[in-house]
Amino acid sequence: MQHAAQHAVSLDGGTASGVARAPSSFLWAAVDLPSLALEALHIGVNEYAVVTEPSCRGAVVYQASENARSVGIKPGMNVNAALAIRASLRVCPRDPDAERRHLHEFHHWAVRFTPTVSTEPPTTLLFEVAASLKLFDGIEALYDRLRRELDQTGHRCYLALTPTPGASSMLAAAGRETLITDMADLRMSMRALPLHSLRLAREKLRRLRAAGVSSLEELWRLPRHDLARRFGPDVVRKLDQALGMRPDPRRIDAIPDCFERHCELEAETVEAGFILQAARFLP
Repeated sequence: MQHAAQHAVSLDGGTASGVARAPSSFLWAAVDLPSLALEALHIGVNEYAVVTEPSCRGAVVYQASENARSVGIKPGMNVNAALAIRASLRVCPRDPDAERRHLHEFHHWAVRFTPTVSTEPPTTLLFEVAASLKLFDGIEALYDRLRRELDQTGHRCYLALTPTPGASSMLAAAGRETLITDMADLRMSMRALPLHSLRLAREKLRRLRAAGVSSLEELWRLPRHDLARRFGPDVVRKLDQALGMRPDPRRIDAIPDCFERHCELEAETVEAGFILQAARFLP
């Protein structure tokens, strides 16, 4: 499993100028699964394959395997155009139910660390971990454990941990692995994120790009009043929520009072390691 931490960790509540900053009372971890549609269909990493979804233009590519992308096949491309590039391409319709089941597996894993877990289909899981820091020996130890256990799942995933759910979700979805505990560092960590990180309506994104805006940093340079007037108050609201300037309530998934799950082992065993490996997702 490949991952790369792309932002410095801020843990001591200080700044480069030596002025103390109060840490946030919340810490949200976000896990994003960018290849979930492929993995839910058990498409191998070395296959030339795509997952498709219907559109007004017929079936289009929703996700493409790494090998398919290497020959020029991209999301949004018409399936016939993709087949013209590689005739032996494996074409699979998207299975949203299978994707939800896979994401739910990660929900079971996350409740081992906190009861405050929110799944955000199609690819993101959020969970608040500030109350669990003492139990897991501090933020650095917890982050390392989360990253290590995610590596063991066999899924491609990105982990971001920041004081707000919006920032964590956007950074993880952009593939920016990061650990930030200082609220004042959020803007610096997010400034290079592409505009679509805000998950605005398609028409609103088109209008912003036509105005020459391509990143959050460029969006922040615009006057707030004019931004809200021209493009709607939700743009400013989402920016403020990501920076912790406005509340950002999330729906917390209910944890069942009891559960029943089973996993068939390939052979009888008394080795605890094999049993623990099979049970790694159980809460």
